[in-house]
Amino acid sequence: MKSIERTIAVARANQIELKLFLGDTVNIPSIVFASLITSGLGAGLGVAAAEIAPSGRPTCTHARYALVGAVAGLTIGAAQECVRGLKIQADLEEIQHDRSTRKP
Repeated sequence: MKSIERTIAVARANQIELKLFLGDTVNIPSIVFASLITSGLGAGLGVAAAEIAPSGRPTCTHARYALVGAVAGLTIGAAQECVRGLKIQADLEEIQHDRSTRKP
């Protein structure tokens, strides 16, 4: 029972650290969703590339191409969603700065 409580405490601490690092406008579920969607697309592209690629080597399998595509899609999707969220945060900060420096 203590190990479960410890795991929950570590997960909450990591979530707080991630929120402090990424800011308030970056939504973790949207990052996960974008990562999974682009991972699926990457896997599909990997299988398509395996069909197109010449099959001269016996080590080139569909699963390897799909795995590489899925990992690439996962990282690209997560990075794209993080950049989108951070851009929103930067835009909000710029608007707040403009409002605070505006003369009445």
